[in-house]
Amino acid sequence: MRITKHKVWQWSLSIAFILSGFFASLLVITNNEKSTYKAKGIQQAVLVPDTAVYSLINYIADHPVKTDNDLGSEEKFLPDGILLDRKFSLSKKQGNSQPYLQDGRLQKLVAEKILSPTDATFIKQQAATDTVFVWQKNRLSIKVLVSMDTLVSLMQALDQKQRTWDFWPKLQARYKSKYFNSISLPLFSADYNTAIIETTFMCGGTCGGSETLVVQRRNNKWIIIKRLRNWDV
Repeated sequence: MRITKHKVWQWSLSIAFILSGFFASLLVITNNEKSTYKAKGIQQAVLVPDTAVYSLINYIADHPVKTDNDLGSEEKFLPDGILLDRKFSLSKKQGNSQPYLQDGRLQKLVAEKILSPTDATFIKQQAATDTVFVWQKNRLSIKVLVSMDTLVSLMQALDQKQRTWDFWPKLQARYKSKYFNSISLPLFSADYNTAIIETTFMCGGTCGGSETLVVQRRNNKWIIIKRLRNWDV
């Protein structure tokens, strides 16, 4: 296949788009912040018990999740049992950020009767707490939790020119997996039976995607009832 200058330019833009936010997140962490990250651990959400959070995330980790009205579709969000702990809270402290709810998404879910006005108010209250939430490995039913400290160490071992091209191959070789997934802190409805989460998968500098998902518990199983795409490449 002939690689033209135009194609190289397109690839460069894609790489910059995906990696800019990721690298910016890593590079703002100083050594002092890293030690704070280790010491701080997890701050529980005020409005939602952490048992509800881990119950949902562990279900997603352990089970293929079906999409409503699509009987043949099941999706495993952590196919290799690896969770990438790389999200940030809105306060720019380390932790898992909340799902993307801009562009009137919450109001649309109420209009579609997926959420009630009471649910929307409760979700807004959760979003307003700006709670820093860091996954605890001993409470997750996954094989590997890739910590922020690990990502920072891999990044700092590379010089500036190497970071764009060599970071992902080194990360993939280290964990023997092509895919790395992160899951946001869920935002729950008032009865805890509906939740909004953001899932992100990365598989290289020009490979990845992110969705905001609305999931609902039915007969003790979580299913996807709404997908809102955030980005993909």
